[in-house]
Amino acid sequence: MHDIEVQYVADCPNLPVLLARLEAVTCGRVDIRLREVDLGTPLPAGFSGSPTLLINGQNPYGSADPDAGVTCTLRIPSISELKVVLDRAEEST
Repeated sequence: MHDIEVQYVADCPNLPVLLARLEAVTCGRVDIRLREVDLGTPLPAGFSGSPTLLINGQNPYGSADPDAGVTCTLRIPSISELKVVLDRAEEST
């Protein structure tokens, strides 16, 4: 079972895209925790722009970007990329 967290900033247009892709890959069998990031709080561990995907506490697409700030990322993983990282996470558990 995967522990999936999506860190995001409010009104990020990429959040619904990532969530729809995660839903397609997991078929709704996995709970996805959402964690809103805002200017008033320190950036959470692993955050590299909104939305940031953490699987089992790790960012499968690289380390956190301390310069990301509270911004939207331009790169959203495709469905096939998500399948690969979720399969790898499953193999390592």
